[in-house]
Amino acid sequence: MPKPKRTSGDRFSGPPAGKNPSKQSGPKTSAHGRELASGKPIRQQATCLKAHGLRESGGATQNRPQDAGSAQSERDELLIGKTRDLLIKIAVESWQFARLFERALTKLDAAERKKYEARAASFNKTIVDALAEAELKIALIEGQRFDPGMAAIPLNIEDFDEGDELVVDRMASPIIMGKDGLVRTGSVILRKVER
Repeated sequence: MPKPKRTSGDRFSGPPAGKNPSKQSGPKTSAHGRELASGKPIRQQATCLKAHGLRESGGATQNRPQDAGSAQSERDELLIGKTRDLLIKIAVESWQFARLFERALTKLDAAERKKYEARAASFNKTIVDALAEAELKIALIEGQRFDPGMAAIPLNIEDFDEGDELVVDRMASPIIMGKDGLVRTGSVILRKVER
């Protein structure tokens, strides 16, 4: 008996005769029609990508930064370095001002000089303490015999001959030392040793 022909009006939801649904070819899709290259559901793929430190973007995967705080840490270190440099600059300027102030005190009478000397000593201590907080200190070499290897630039070296014996008469700017060694070179005024 011949099989009846199906017409366009017939409702049919199954696969064509002779076709196995499990062996159909072609890309798999989700419930919303999105192609899944791996054959896994979208949610399962996202979980796998997250576990491997990856994220999906435009059908491709991109590396996710391993440490989200690394950029902030670098900015913090840069800020600390700048703050330290500013502290050194302020300390040097303050030291030079304090020296100038001390020389000005010598022109006052004894009573007035004593009053301001205490204030100058307090100011100098503030500078020293601030540097100590940053593990820095001022190194002074006044009165020492001058050596070209010193961490200080001689400002008047051209005033002397090659064989002259020289000492550091006074410092124009201090040497700044840190826990790991020299941080800032100083400058000095030399004088000849009289024989």
